[in-house]
Amino acid sequence: MEYASKGVGAAGLTTGIIGAAGTGLGLLANAFGRNADPGDRPVTRYEMELHDKIAEKNSEIVLLKAEQYSDNKANVLQAEIGQQLAWNATAMAQLHQLMGMTKLMIPNDEVIPASSGSGS
Repeated sequence: MEYASKGVGAAGLTTGIIGAAGTGLGLLANAFGRNADPGDRPVTRYEMELHDKIAEKNSEIVLLKAEQYSDNKANVLQAEIGQQLAWNATAMAQLHQLMGMTKLMIPNDEVIPASSGSGS
């Protein structure tokens, strides 16, 4: 087995001690309010309840906006379908009118019977 030299081991130990001491000092400073970020503090039950109520209201707002968007889209689609149905009815009425006009424009007495031909 190979072991680290005494100098390398001591350097690693020293680094570990310095890191632990720095972390400990930082925790102590935060505990006593020195150099602490004001946002990093414990919250009260009241503040947590307020946060929960705000989150619930935000969820309700998002849901209502989604429902409103869906309703608006459904209304627009329904109006477009209604317009398309009206256009289809108008087009069919015009088609039937044109078909009726061709029957009216060619009277029966103008049609040459099949038995009388030009080859007699």
